[in-house]
Amino acid sequence: YNGLFNLSHLWINEKSFVAHSVIDRMLIQYADEKWDIIIGRQRINWGINNVWNPNDIFNAYNFLDFDYEERPGNDAVRIQRNFKNNTSLELAYKPGKNSNESTAAA
Repeated sequence: YNGLFNLSHLWINEKSFVAHSVIDRMLIQYADEKWDIIIGRQRINWGINNVWNPNDIFNAYNFLDFDYEERPGNDAVRIQRNFKNNTSLELAYKPGKNSNESTAAA
């Protein structure tokens, strides 16, 4: 994963035994009736389709890959404002190590 923070650790690396861990989701969340704010490593997935997912700009994948794996979490900030009748406005920002690697969407 090429995120901001390296949350993997190689505990043991011997010839016949390897122990490695990766934290894929770790976040802080605040939620009430109007707001949902999430900061940390999270999965951002906006919409699901059978062939192509036009909204998943944070974890784009090849639609010819039939063996779908769960995508890794992103080090990001996501803010959702809930309105009446199940409508909402959502903003997400994933900072990159360089300014041209950042992703933002609404």
